[in-house]
Amino acid sequence: NHDVTLPQDADLSMNMQDAPVSPENIPQKGGLPLQDIYEKAIDSVVSIFCTGKTGTSSGTGVVLSKNGYIVTNYHVVENAAAIEVRLSDQNQLSATLIGKDVISDLAVLYVEASNLVPAEFGDSNTLRVGDSVVAIGDPLGMKYRGTYTDGIVSAINRDVIAEGRTLTLIQTNAALNSGNSGGPLFNMYGEVVGVTTAKYSGNSSSGATIEGIGFAIPIDDVKDMLDDLSAQLPAELKQAQTIVQSREELVSQARREAENLYVVRRHYFFTLRRRVLDRLDGEITVVY
Repeated sequence: NHDVTLPQDADLSMNMQDAPVSPENIPQKGGLPLQDIYEKAIDSVVSIFCTGKTGTSSGTGVVLSKNGYIVTNYHVVENAAAIEVRLSDQNQLSATLIGKDVISDLAVLYVEASNLVPAEFGDSNTLRVGDSVVAIGDPLGMKYRGTYTDGIVSAINRDVIAEGRTLTLIQTNAALNSGNSGGPLFNMYGEVVGVTTAKYSGNSSSGATIEGIGFAIPIDDVKDMLDDLSAQLPAELKQAQTIVQSREELVSQARREAENLYVVRRHYFFTLRRRVLDRLDGEITVVY
């Protein structure tokens, strides 16, 4: 060390400048800025936490409707004894599995809510290789919930074999990890075009490192599954927007309808009541 004479007017203050507003990041002409897509979409994405006999699992889901319907991957909720859904406002709700398609790896959940924010859905058939896409999900669980990643459509109609079944999927290089399963893949208009479901990771058989190969179920395939489920839902459930109704509630409904239609012969009520009871045995639970 040696002696140093410091100037008496030494000024160590930093010349701080006002930070400019971040520029809009628009990766695809005509689309929304990435920042706007996130703000538009985040309230339509939910976290899913499951407990079962063999442990716990977590994933992501997409809000289908404001009255409580959510879509996710079936493998996220498979064998779950209890399912919890956490909304973007941190509110946590119990969920019921009301429909599943094991082959397509899709499941529909229901929570008792009336003010959810449904996502907007696009047309996966219009996607082209090279289109920009973004994903929102919970990689590695709720600790990193709401993580936002971007990439492109790397391939379309990619056949992927998973657990002995072949799925035709969208391939993307947007970063996906365990916990992203069941979450949305968006186009540049903030519309859901896929449900993220899998990724390749680790090393190939030749020892090469695998990176940037993720997959999503095309949203048009999801729509087909939802149409099939909707056709199976009893009319009473659609109208009341509930998933479970007791025998007494439906019989009471039949009685009210019969009283309102008093002009019909008296046996109307008994016929309607018999039809309801024939269809029910205790409670209705719509699961297929």
